[in-house]
Amino acid sequence: MSFLTPWLLLLGIPILGAILVLYLLKVKRQDKVVSSVFLWRDLVKDMQANQPFQKLRYSLLLLLQLAIAALLVYSFARPYIITKGLRGKSFALILDGSASMQSTDVGKSRFDVAKQQAIKVIDGLSRGDEAMVVLATSQAEVLTTFTDDKTKLRNVIAAAKPADTGTNLRDAILVAAQAAQKKQEPHLYVLSDGAAPALDELNVPTANVEFVKIGKRCNNVGIIAMDIRRGMGDDGQYECFSSIQNFADEAKKVSVELYLDQSIVDVRDIDLPAHGRQAMVFSNFGDARGILKLSITTPDDLAVDNVAYANFSPKATTNVLLLTKGNFFLENALNADPKISLAKSSPDQWAGMTPDQRARYDLIVFDGVGPEVVAEGSYLFVNAVPPDGPATNGGTLTNPQIADWARTHPLTRFVNFDTDRLQKAISLQPKVWGEPIVDTAGGPIIVAGERRSSKFVIVGFDVSYDNTDFSLRASFPIFISNCVAWLTSKVTFGEEIMTHTGSPMAIDVPKGMDGVAVTKPRGEVADDRIERTPFVFADTDEAGLYHFKGKGFNAVRAANLLDRAESDTTPNSAMKIGGKAIALAKGAHTAKSELWRLAVILALGVLGFEWYAYHKRL
Repeated sequence: MSFLTPWLLLLGIPILGAILVLYLLKVKRQDKVVSSVFLWRDLVKDMQANQPFQKLRYSLLLLLQLAIAALLVYSFARPYIITKGLRGKSFALILDGSASMQSTDVGKSRFDVAKQQAIKVIDGLSRGDEAMVVLATSQAEVLTTFTDDKTKLRNVIAAAKPADTGTNLRDAILVAAQAAQKKQEPHLYVLSDGAAPALDELNVPTANVEFVKIGKRCNNVGIIAMDIRRGMGDDGQYECFSSIQNFADEAKKVSVELYLDQSIVDVRDIDLPAHGRQAMVFSNFGDARGILKLSITTPDDLAVDNVAYANFSPKATTNVLLLTKGNFFLENALNADPKISLAKSSPDQWAGMTPDQRARYDLIVFDGVGPEVVAEGSYLFVNAVPPDGPATNGGTLTNPQIADWARTHPLTRFVNFDTDRLQKAISLQPKVWGEPIVDTAGGPIIVAGERRSSKFVIVGFDVSYDNTDFSLRASFPIFISNCVAWLTSKVTFGEEIMTHTGSPMAIDVPKGMDGVAVTKPRGEVADDRIERTPFVFADTDEAGLYHFKGKGFNAVRAANLLDRAESDTTPNSAMKIGGKAIALAKGAHTAKSELWRLAVILALGVLGFEWYAYHKRL
């Protein structure tokens, strides 16, 4: 044991000495003549004890008073002992509740282990400490603000559940840091496997942030992509595209099954090398309507990415109007899809078409020219920029070099934009609701956007061979097919094929229906009021099928993880915030546990006994 202010122990010399002197001093009395001292014989000894510097008699009050003084001096010196404990007074616990935290490589789920670690932190709180708990799924959720109620903290941690989504650690850390900035000795603990996007742009102090690593290994094979498109063959049958990746360090042999509703369509065994990926195409399910289920039946540590669903409700044909002065390559790419019913017209005839005539087409393609204003609908502009589209004309680029493209967007699936020749292009300046698809050093040259009931894709260059060789590559008809599928997704399928977990679902409901019951994949039922159409349901944190039921209405929607970052369950040994590595927690820290409070409590107890002894003449 040591003292923070040991020099204050010197106060004991004058204080204890003063008490002793008071007991040694003789009480000065006045002489009085009385008739008898018989009644005062018992006071003679007391009179003798008050003679200066005589030997002290035993006195319980003296011992108690000396003990009180000693305890007070002891507390003034602030004694302490070295203990193992947490560092800080205010603790923000950030629980990573993403899909990868459901991995069972630690015997149970990583999330269960994280909750156990969090409860240990709560159990280690000292008197006066407080904590808050934040759950990081696709959104940051504050489970409880700062409190010193350990029971409440344990209960909210025990009740926390992971989601089948990605993680938003950025917002969770930001919320916790802001809540803790005015607290005494704040400290943030991030309990995660580290499988999260980089936090380079996050600007919070890292000195009081620690990373509690959860997880041991990666033993997972997952479905990272799934889509349904029309095939490019003569029969025009629909095809299911999928991509399956092995994230483990050793080769895997897995079995993959495809179901249409409850009937099995195909079974395949594939060999995947370590960290290998394989694309798969299923085309033997025809045009039947129903729910497609793709399943990996080989067990691994993470189950949520072993199944993916698609709501397959195809339309027979897609009506497309091409307004062009003549473009052989664009026309051939559109005609390559037998499910497209293509009509061609001169751009001059657009102005004379009635709204009813225009409404016959699911998609309108403008080649080299665009109207000043278009009604709500789906539009593909090639080498033209509409004034009310998702981008404006930023000038002409000469021989632009493609730098990168949005590789996860539906428009770019199975498309490689590398090209040897592109002579001229329009530098597109995206608006707030525009999304760059293909970028060059001089700016984007393909932009997509969706606003209200309209969808746009702007291709800022002439696709004829005179301008680029991209039109001769295999990627060109695939890109055009992607554009048609994305722009007419609601028309072609009548309802969304699937959505990612954590993203809202938009459902067209009959007019006049005021409520709908939603059954989530794990059986939970939510009753929602319908205030407008389409009805938007945002609580999609579970992977699987969502059943919507109302008066005379039934619908099914699918939500899938399809997240490579979450399927890669390799635990990271380090995390960075703002480019700086945060400390890896290695257990309890040494801490100075002060004992002065205990000394004061003992002094008060002795003082109370001294008062009792004085009045009872003990």
